[in-house]
Amino acid sequence: MTFLGYLFQVNIYLIIFGLFYMLMLRRETFHQLNRFYVLFSSILSLIIPVLKIKGLNASSNTADIVRAWSKIYVAANQSSMHEITTNESFSLGNYIVLFYFSISLLLFGRLIYHIILAIRLKTNSIKKIQAFSFFNQIYVDKDLAHFDTIYKHEQTHAKQYHSADIIFIELICVLNWFNPMAYFYKKEIKHLHEFIADASIIASGISEKKYSKILFGQSFDLNTNKLTNTFFNQSLLKRRIIMLNKKESKRLALFKYGLCTPIFLIAFSLSSFSIAESAPASNFITKTNSIVIKEFFKPIINSGQIKQQISRPITEKPSTMSDEAKNKEQFFSPLYTFLSRNLIFPADAKERGVVSKVLLRFEVGESGVISNYSVLKSTSIKSFENEVIRVMKKNKVSLDVEKGSYNLIFNFILRSDSGDITESQVINSTEGETISEVVIIAFVNNITPSNF
Repeated sequence: MTFLGYLFQVNIYLIIFGLFYMLMLRRETFHQLNRFYVLFSSILSLIIPVLKIKGLNASSNTADIVRAWSKIYVAANQSSMHEITTNESFSLGNYIVLFYFSISLLLFGRLIYHIILAIRLKTNSIKKIQAFSFFNQIYVDKDLAHFDTIYKHEQTHAKQYHSADIIFIELICVLNWFNPMAYFYKKEIKHLHEFIADASIIASGISEKKYSKILFGQSFDLNTNKLTNTFFNQSLLKRRIIMLNKKESKRLALFKYGLCTPIFLIAFSLSSFSIAESAPASNFITKTNSIVIKEFFKPIINSGQIKQQISRPITEKPSTMSDEAKNKEQFFSPLYTFLSRNLIFPADAKERGVVSKVLLRFEVGESGVISNYSVLKSTSIKSFENEVIRVMKKNKVSLDVEKGSYNLIFNFILRSDSGDITESQVINSTEGETISEVVIIAFVNNITPSNF
């Protein structure tokens, strides 16, 4: 999954969860539950796109198709390959990502600035703000009327770590600065904090009417830090008083919160299906006799050559997958895509008419990261091994496959304008699973194989 794809899904889920909250939960007086929902749904929005439910995508037909394809063909040319790689690095998607991170970086810098201000508030700005809290830091002007009541209010904020909530939602806004729902959550979490603190005051024995008068009677402080919880907040005073005098929601309303479970499960399911169904389609172009022609670069060969390649597949018995292998649900398409964009047929080998097969072994960890790659066998000169290692060192893609060791064959072949193909001898491994064979084709005018 690309970063833009991940970001798109995060914001879709954030909107879905936010709309459910606005329509079903916002007017209820279960403030702690609402606080939990806002925080939990924000976290889920971030993690659902990268989680999959095993079994939901296990029956996907596309998964079997990807695993059944045994060869990945790549057209290779040294000069053209560099040109294509350079152009791809400045695609529209890259500019969008660059713009996104530029704004996010500015917003993150502003957040750090406000955190520093909040830490210094108590010592540097006593006269500006008469009552506030930031984590366990509480300040209430002793000259204020109803000092004890206001202090208890701020103490509730500190004890329940409301400042941590605010910073977390601010980070959500940094990541999703273009999504209005992120700013709704930012506003709502502050409202919920005040409702919770107000409810604690009422629980201590003060009547709603008296406490409402205290809220009304205080002067409003407009010089507040956006990360602090402050007793004087004019913008939400009206809603606080309305909520104070509102009847508690009936227990029956708790069933609304039960509806969250199917909403979250549906979101998980959609994410699982979308990942399973979309991954193979974008990476494979044509299937012919169980051999795949993959990502031919236009500057290297023309359309006529592509047709010729498809109509004259290499006469080799297609490999078949065992049922056990198919059921492993291993998707190697991100690796194949990376290899197709970075592999280069060694120039010295091409000039000499040399071909080769290289057997590579690599390990996949629990997080899907590829490591410990090494060449087990090679049928030709060192240039081919060096090229395979060079590309694998650049690899940063992660795989959604089972942890373990895998083998991959790199088959460097030459093809002439007349269609003649020069291929190296067969190479096999008696240890580990060979997942596929990546064929790197270099096109030359005439093939004059060299002895090596």
